[in-house]
Amino acid sequence: MNRHITRFVIADIIAVLAFVMIGKYSHDTGLNISDIWLTAWPFLLGLLLCGWLLSGHRPYKSETVWALVGITLAQWFVAVPFGLVVRELVYAKPILTSFAITTFIFGGLLLIGSRLIVFFIRQKSE
Repeated sequence: MNRHITRFVIADIIAVLAFVMIGKYSHDTGLNISDIWLTAWPFLLGLLLCGWLLSGHRPYKSETVWALVGITLAQWFVAVPFGLVVRELVYAKPILTSFAITTFIFGGLLLIGSRLIVFFIRQKSE
Protein backbone atom coordinates (compact mmCIF):
# COMPACT_ATOMS: atom_id res chain seq x y z
CA MET A 1 0.00 0.00 0.00
CA ASN A 2 1.52 3.32 -0.95
CA ARG A 3 1.96 6.05 1.60
CA HIS A 4 -0.83 8.22 0.17
CA ILE A 5 -3.38 5.45 0.57
CA THR A 6 -2.11 4.78 4.10
CA ARG A 7 -2.45 8.47 4.98
CA PHE A 8 -6.04 8.61 3.72
CA VAL A 9 -6.99 5.45 5.62
CA ILE A 10 -5.47 6.80 8.83
CA ALA A 11 -7.19 10.17 8.29
CA ASP A 12 -10.55 8.42 7.78
CA ILE A 13 -10.12 6.39 10.97
CA ILE A 14 -9.12 9.49 12.95
CA ALA A 15 -12.09 11.48 11.58
CA VAL A 16 -14.65 8.80 12.49
CA LEU A 17 -13.12 8.21 15.92
CA ALA A 18 -13.02 11.97 16.57
CA PHE A 19 -16.68 12.28 15.61
CA VAL A 20 -17.64 9.44 17.96
CA MET A 21 -15.51 10.79 20.81
CA ILE A 22 -16.94 14.30 20.46
CA GLY A 23 -20.46 12.88 20.47
CA LYS A 24 -19.83 10.68 23.49
CA TYR A 25 -18.19 13.54 25.37
CA SER A 26 -21.01 15.97 24.57
CA HIS A 27 -23.59 13.44 25.80
CA ASP A 28 -21.59 12.52 28.93
CA THR A 29 -21.61 8.82 28.00
CA GLY A 30 -17.94 8.26 28.74
CA LEU A 31 -14.88 7.89 26.59
CA ASN A 32 -13.86 4.30 27.20
CA ILE A 33 -12.32 2.48 24.28
CA SER A 34 -14.93 -0.25 24.00
CA ASP A 35 -17.85 2.20 23.78
CA ILE A 36 -16.01 4.29 21.21
CA TRP A 37 -15.25 1.19 19.13
CA LEU A 38 -18.84 -0.13 19.39
CA THR A 39 -20.15 3.14 17.98
CA ALA A 40 -17.43 3.68 15.36
CA TRP A 41 -16.99 0.28 13.71
CA PRO A 42 -20.22 0.27 11.65
CA PHE A 43 -19.26 3.59 10.05
CA LEU A 44 -15.64 2.51 9.51
CA LEU A 45 -16.93 -0.67 7.85
CA GLY A 46 -19.23 1.45 5.71
CA LEU A 47 -16.31 3.60 4.58
CA LEU A 48 -14.24 0.52 3.82
CA LEU A 49 -17.03 -0.97 1.71
CA CYS A 50 -17.62 2.36 -0.03
CA GLY A 51 -13.95 2.54 -0.86
CA TRP A 52 -14.30 -0.85 -2.50
CA LEU A 53 -17.66 -0.22 -4.17
CA LEU A 54 -16.62 3.18 -5.47
CA SER A 55 -13.11 1.99 -6.29
CA GLY A 56 -12.96 4.05 -9.46
CA HIS A 57 -13.27 7.17 -7.33
CA ARG A 58 -10.42 6.94 -4.90
CA PRO A 59 -9.77 10.02 -2.78
CA TYR A 60 -5.99 9.59 -2.95
CA LYS A 61 -6.15 9.99 -6.75
CA SER A 62 -8.10 13.26 -6.64
CA GLU A 63 -6.51 15.97 -8.72
CA THR A 64 -8.47 18.90 -7.27
CA VAL A 65 -9.99 19.87 -3.95
CA TRP A 66 -13.48 19.78 -5.46
CA ALA A 67 -12.98 16.27 -6.80
CA LEU A 68 -11.84 15.15 -3.36
CA VAL A 69 -14.86 16.76 -1.68
CA GLY A 70 -17.22 15.16 -4.22
CA ILE A 71 -15.72 11.70 -3.77
CA THR A 72 -15.79 12.08 0.01
CA LEU A 73 -19.45 13.12 0.01
CA ALA A 74 -20.39 10.24 -2.30
CA GLN A 75 -18.66 7.74 -0.04
CA TRP A 76 -20.04 9.28 3.17
CA PHE A 77 -23.60 9.31 1.78
CA VAL A 78 -23.34 5.54 1.32
CA ALA A 79 -21.34 4.81 4.48
CA VAL A 80 -23.70 6.58 6.90
CA PRO A 81 -26.91 4.73 5.98
CA PHE A 82 -24.93 1.50 5.99
CA GLY A 83 -23.53 2.27 9.45
CA LEU A 84 -26.94 3.26 10.79
CA VAL A 85 -28.57 0.07 9.54
CA VAL A 86 -25.75 -2.09 10.92
CA ARG A 87 -26.08 -0.37 14.31
CA GLU A 88 -29.81 -1.01 14.30
CA LEU A 89 -29.43 -4.66 13.31
CA VAL A 90 -26.52 -5.50 15.63
CA TYR A 91 -27.44 -3.44 18.68
CA ALA A 92 -31.22 -3.12 18.20
CA LYS A 93 -30.83 0.66 18.41
CA PRO A 94 -33.46 2.54 16.44
CA ILE A 95 -32.26 4.99 13.83
CA LEU A 96 -32.93 8.39 15.33
CA THR A 97 -33.39 11.17 12.80
CA SER A 98 -31.36 13.61 14.91
CA PHE A 99 -28.43 11.15 15.11
CA ALA A 100 -28.59 10.47 11.37
CA ILE A 101 -28.57 14.19 10.51
CA THR A 102 -25.75 14.90 12.97
CA THR A 103 -23.73 12.00 11.60
CA PHE A 104 -24.18 13.14 8.01
CA ILE A 105 -23.25 16.75 8.72
CA PHE A 106 -20.59 16.74 11.44
CA GLY A 107 -19.09 13.36 10.60
CA GLY A 108 -18.93 14.44 6.96
CA LEU A 109 -17.25 17.72 7.83
CA LEU A 110 -14.62 15.94 9.92
CA LEU A 111 -14.04 13.42 7.12
CA ILE A 112 -13.70 16.14 4.49
CA GLY A 113 -11.37 18.12 6.76
CA SER A 114 -9.10 15.15 7.48
CA ARG A 115 -8.93 14.22 3.80
CA LEU A 116 -8.15 17.82 2.82
CA ILE A 117 -5.22 17.83 5.23
CA VAL A 118 -3.86 14.67 3.60
CA PHE A 119 -4.55 16.12 0.14
CA PHE A 120 -2.50 19.23 0.88
CA ILE A 121 0.30 17.21 2.45
CA ARG A 122 0.39 15.10 -0.70
CA GLN A 123 0.44 18.21 -2.91
CA LYS A 124 3.42 19.59 -1.00
CA SER A 125 5.34 16.34 -1.21
CA GLU A 126 4.96 15.96 -4.99
